[in-house]
Amino acid sequence: MRRDDKQTAPENYQTSFAKLSNKWGLLFMDERIVLPEVLRQKLLDILHLRHAGQTKINAETKIFWWPSMSRDIENEAKSASHV
Repeated sequence: MRRDDKQTAPENYQTSFAKLSNKWGLLFMDERIVLPEVLRQKLLDILHLRHAGQTKINAETKIFWWPSMSRDIENEAKSASHV
């Protein structure tokens, strides 16, 4: 990623910009694939259907990254435990 791209990056990516890279047409944060916003809830829904708790969701999503990922997983695990 070019340094001047930082100014056009969404605000929630600003602090992590230095760790972003583009490989094979995918956006990476370090070695983790940045999951597009439109796919995040779909992934969490699939894991929710499997009744996965927070530890299991964290393990199964470790190849992905997105801003607020930890909080989203925690909220999904909490909602799954109330079903």
